[in-house]
Amino acid sequence: MNSLYSNTTGNINTANGSYALYSNTTGSYNTANGFQALFYNTFGGSNTATGLNSLYFNTTGSQNTANGERALYSNTTGNYNTANGDRALYSNTTGNNNTANGFRALNSNTSGIENTVNGYVSLYSNTTGSSNTANGSYALYSNKANSRSTAIGYNSMYYADDRTTGHETFNTSVGYEALRGSTTASNNTGQYNTAIGDQALYSNTAGVRNTANGVSALYSNTTGNDNTANGLQSLYSNTTGYNNIANGSYVLFSNTTGYSNTANGNQALYSNTTGSDNTANGMNSLFSNTTGYSNTANGNQALYSNTTGSSNTANGMNSLYSNTTGSDNTANGERALYSNTTGIENTANGFQSLYSNTTGNSNTANGSYALYSNTTGSYNTANGFQSLFYNTSGNSNTANGFQALFSNTTGYNNIANGFQSLYSNTWGVRNTANGFHSLFTNTSGNNNTANGNQALYSNTTGSSNTANGVSALSSNTTGYLNTANGSNALSSNTEGFHNTANGNQALYSNTTGSGNTANGFHSLYSNTTGVYNTGIGLVAYPDNGTLTNYTCIGYYSGGASSTSNMVEIGNTSVGWIGGQVEWSTYSDSRIKENVSENIPGLAFINKLRPVSYNLNIHKQNQMMYAGKDQQEEWDSKYDLEEVRMTGFIAQEVEQAAQEVNYDFSGVEKPEEGNCLYSLRYSEFVVPLVKAVQEQQIIIENQKGEINQLKSELQEIRSYLGLQNK
Repeated sequence: MNSLYSNTTGNINTANGSYALYSNTTGSYNTANGFQALFYNTFGGSNTATGLNSLYFNTTGSQNTANGERALYSNTTGNYNTANGDRALYSNTTGNNNTANGFRALNSNTSGIENTVNGYVSLYSNTTGSSNTANGSYALYSNKANSRSTAIGYNSMYYADDRTTGHETFNTSVGYEALRGSTTASNNTGQYNTAIGDQALYSNTAGVRNTANGVSALYSNTTGNDNTANGLQSLYSNTTGYNNIANGSYVLFSNTTGYSNTANGNQALYSNTTGSDNTANGMNSLFSNTTGYSNTANGNQALYSNTTGSSNTANGMNSLYSNTTGSDNTANGERALYSNTTGIENTANGFQSLYSNTTGNSNTANGSYALYSNTTGSYNTANGFQSLFYNTSGNSNTANGFQALFSNTTGYNNIANGFQSLYSNTWGVRNTANGFHSLFTNTSGNNNTANGNQALYSNTTGSSNTANGVSALSSNTTGYLNTANGSNALSSNTEGFHNTANGNQALYSNTTGSGNTANGFHSLYSNTTGVYNTGIGLVAYPDNGTLTNYTCIGYYSGGASSTSNMVEIGNTSVGWIGGQVEWSTYSDSRIKENVSENIPGLAFINKLRPVSYNLNIHKQNQMMYAGKDQQEEWDSKYDLEEVRMTGFIAQEVEQAAQEVNYDFSGVEKPEEGNCLYSLRYSEFVVPLVKAVQEQQIIIENQKGEINQLKSELQEIRSYLGLQNK
């Protein structure tokens, strides 16, 4: 009766029931089922109302759906709302995009938008709050103006903040009385909380960013923030503690104000009250901890006995089991650091590593039985099976590799890297060995460094040696202060000292020679007992292995003509040696003795025979390098043979000097007959100067004689009365 009574131009409307769509004039696409459904609608469109007085006051609101007696009863201009249930969204007037399912769900809502409600009187008190989700009887019952809350479960968030000035909460609660809150609803201001489980976060008021999953998880929390609890009664006693994570039944059960703890496993960190920054993973891990902080325990009964010790890390069953007050320890592996009580700053990784340690500090052990016997030794590092196994009180040692520093007991400041490196060392100190069997035999030698397979292998008491390369200084026993870099460098050295060899097989044959320096492959290769020699360059060495104070520089420099106290630069193919300025020679009067002026001049110079010539480099190489490996070939190797040179013959210069009884230092005579003569051309300046001086005297004398003759001639002419012409 009287349905669609006032309709004038409205189209495609459906009205079933007395006075349904009674006032509609131009509204279209509406459906009204029930007495006075959509009664006041005038030009609102696309609405659906089913039930007594549903959408009763709607005038211009569109695309609303109301199912149930007086559902969306007060709506006037609100759009896109859905209400299912007696008086659902009853008070809504202008609110949009709301969905309410259940008796009086969203009953008090007026202008709140985008709310979703399922359940008996859920979100009952909401007026202006928006974007809330409530599923379950009495869920979010007290909420009035807060937005973006999600409550699922009976009484879930029941006492939500009831103040009329709201804010976005971002709270989520799932479960019976989850996030129930204080009975004084205005105190419940917490945000960003998630509670899943029966009475999870039950007491929370102002705490923010908490997550609770499990029956009574975070039950007592009031104002604590940023906690995560997963498991039966996990973090049960927490009130104001923050940044805690608990996973497992009764985990962090006793915690009240402790913060930044993480516990995973049955009764992990069970006794903790105020301790902070702890992490426990495994049943009964950190079980006894009360106030200790910054501990990490992973494994069954890891750090079980710890009470106040701090900053410990234990990974593995019974790791750091006995620790009580020791701090800053790390144990990884079953029974690692098992006996430790008060030792601090230890790290053990591996089965029973650092097992016997009690009070030793700052040790690191990686590998089964590493540092096993250590009791009071400190600052040691052992990586590898049984590395530093017998160490008891030695300090500051580092061992990396199977049985590295195995025998060490009291030696300190040693570093061993490699299989059985520094194996025999007992009390040697400050040694470094890197490589298989490096410094293997060393017992009491100190300050040695060996890098490479069997480097310094035979060393026993030699000290301050450095060997880098396979078998470098491998034969050394008591030699000291040697440096060898390169495979087999100084390989034969036994007692020689102060030697430096850089390059493969540099100073290879040296046994007892000392103070030698060799840089380059095979440099000073033949030296055996020679001292204070220097060889720089590929295959730079003389044939003689016993020279003293000899230096050769350049590829293939040195040879049969080399002698002690000599410097050779370059090989026989070098065509130019020089620089920006000329070579200087020390010539200070303070260092010259027995000075005399017995230098022959013209007598010596007149005997010299200047010649031009070509060098036979092929023959020179045969003579000089007979004892060396065959020299490499290159395009310009013999170019110097084509150069026409000028100079003297050394043997002729020697003979000329002997003839005038002149001990001339410009001739270098070889010690052996098959070696080459050489000349120092700069030495010729001295007799040349002397010769010029002698010539000048002759010239001055001749000049005087000429003047005398001219004077006498003038007198004769005057006497004869002759005129000058």
